[in-house]
Amino acid sequence: MGRSVLDVPMSEVQGFLSDFTSKYQYDNMCQEIKIIKTISESDHIVYMRHQVSRLFGLIRRNRDFCFYCHRGIIDGCYFHSVISVEDPTCPERRDYVRSELLPGCGWLLKPYEKDPSKTLVSYVAHVSIYIFQ
Repeated sequence: MGRSVLDVPMSEVQGFLSDFTSKYQYDNMCQEIKIIKTISESDHIVYMRHQVSRLFGLIRRNRDFCFYCHRGIIDGCYFHSVISVEDPTCPERRDYVRSELLPGCGWLLKPYEKDPSKTLVSYVAHVSIYIFQ
């Protein structure tokens, strides 16, 4: 879990997270991310592929994910939650280990109480990466 205050308004951070291709700007392991299926304006099935250089000093195995993403605003807070799904348009690849995004993964944004022009950002990574596969 990570938490930080950013010196930008929530709407800018929300716009950044809403653009899946922005992941390339802060995640150098991400080789591919694409929307597989649009369910609604706030719901998507997404495929993401990572190339891992080393994993905890163990054998290197590239990872991929197929996940459902739901985004929205509740009580002035923006959330971006994800969970792994199986979808026929997102088959497993033999050269990648299919990893799993577990319940609780995602982003939560809210205006910073001391200065609403800033954003309090929380990120939770709840991932099963199957190290020994």
